[in-house]
Amino acid sequence: VEAALAAHGAVVVEPEYDRALDLNALVHIEPDGAVRVLGVHRFLTSPRGGYRGGVVHPWSRGLPTPLARYTAGDGDPARSVTAALTAVAERVGAELAAAGHRGPAGIDALVARTAAGFRLVAPLEVNPRTTMGHVARALAPRVAPGCAAWFILLRRADLKASGCADFPALHARLADALPLTVQRTPRPHLRQGVAPLTDPARARHMWAALVVAPRPAALSEAWTQLGLPAPQ
Repeated sequence: VEAALAAHGAVVVEPEYDRALDLNALVHIEPDGAVRVLGVHRFLTSPRGGYRGGVVHPWSRGLPTPLARYTAGDGDPARSVTAALTAVAERVGAELAAAGHRGPAGIDALVARTAAGFRLVAPLEVNPRTTMGHVARALAPRVAPGCAAWFILLRRADLKASGCADFPALHARLADALPLTVQRTPRPHLRQGVAPLTDPARARHMWAALVVAPRPAALSEAWTQLGLPAPQ
């Protein structure tokens, strides 16, 4: 807290939420100040809330039924989480534009479990820059329609959990768990496999990859097989 006060002059104190879902609304502010909402992105975290990566496939796919029902507004698109976050993004984007910001920005949010049911908490944080959500969104065209994919950051703790000596060994084990399958028409798309986004041979503390499988459950199964802590 002292470091944050020294750097920024203020802190925000909130309850520790029981997080069910981490989300990010992506916007781009045009040169004339117009706010363009790019969409909603789901990101993946560790049990302690640290950033692990992002969901590249449609963010609501594969959610447990009660959570899926809540995010869909119980069948009413006007009450959906996407509609609510879009409204938040438009308002925050307008304030950023008025303050002179131009270009990309991300607005973090979450869905919390409460005694009264699920609750959307937004905004949590505003990042007036290119975010990891923008990176995950840019990877979507590389994935075959209908398939599931994660943009994932693997760290040294993952090496220890999987029993791998280095990131090339972890890459090899992931590739064995998810053998490469490419859809070649109308243009190449990954249907399954591991595409390194940074060179595993040069990685020392962190390695980034795009991991693709036919369905979300297959991604989680591959993680379990390797002994890796599944991102949430």
